[in-house]
Amino acid sequence: MKKGIWIAVLGLVFASCEKEEKPYQLPPAGDAVVQQVNMGEDYSKVIFYDLDNENFYIEELAQWDLALECAEKGVHALMNGGTGTQVAAMGDTNFTALYDVMKAEWRWDPPSFNVDSTAVGEWADSNFTLSREVYLLDRGENTSEEQYKKLQLVEVSETHYLLRTANLDGSHDRYIRVEKDPKTSFVNVNLDKGQLEKYEPAKEEWDFMFVRYRYVYYDMEPIVPYEVNGVILNPYRTSVADTRMAFDSVTRGVADTMTFSSRRDYIGFDWKYYSFDKEAYITDTKRVFVIRSHSGYYYKLRFIDFYDAQGVKGAPTFEFKRL
Repeated sequence: MKKGIWIAVLGLVFASCEKEEKPYQLPPAGDAVVQQVNMGEDYSKVIFYDLDNENFYIEELAQWDLALECAEKGVHALMNGGTGTQVAAMGDTNFTALYDVMKAEWRWDPPSFNVDSTAVGEWADSNFTLSREVYLLDRGENTSEEQYKKLQLVEVSETHYLLRTANLDGSHDRYIRVEKDPKTSFVNVNLDKGQLEKYEPAKEEWDFMFVRYRYVYYDMEPIVPYEVNGVILNPYRTSVADTRMAFDSVTRGVADTMTFSSRRDYIGFDWKYYSFDKEAYITDTKRVFVIRSHSGYYYKLRFIDFYDAQGVKGAPTFEFKRL
């Protein structure tokens, strides 16, 4: 169930996720806010955070397989790297053929979530001309559902996608119609259950998400795809820069001199590191991010802890202040 929760430094208050009839009026920039969210020790939660309203929304990571682009001309698909999902293009358009997973050349999305470099690639162009290529989807060994799926895009338009999917042996052959939602950047799909309703919040309701995702170490031999947990930006208007100035020294004037990036994994996961000596994650409190929110406000933010009050990991604490 989706939740909207507001946590202040001095207490815990539950607030409704429903929009108010009157426009929300931001208070003047003032004291910093300290916030903690909890992804779970196994990082099974996805947490979408809205700086303007100090809200967050919680979803289960394992619910979806693909996230499909919602722009009118959008045709791209991202996969759920945080659950170990990987994709292979089979070089054939015959959906009913039998495909061998041992011959699959698995691909992964870039950690930047760049839609121009996805593992699925250009299965359709901006004119909605289809390649009709068949893909195999490996959902990882820990899935409670069928691990391998066949997948084909059979239709895409300004309003919807039509997917065909089946198990490797041809069973559970079905079509899934996915409606584009202009209020969101992506719509999420489970290949067994179909389109998920209201998984990703509206574009104007979040700035970044805490999520487990895949980072690929291409400079290693062999190449190592590795699951990490970190912060990914909302692709709608949110951008960020960073500095090692003291947190209290970062002002709006400083922000105006900075170069901002909209790369979605700019904050990423390396605001913390694992200390083998201490057998714990250490948070880099001296790295300060300046975030330009989806609504155009500027915030400075730093991470100050990765553990909850009981010492359990997966509970990032961060401090932020509107400039």
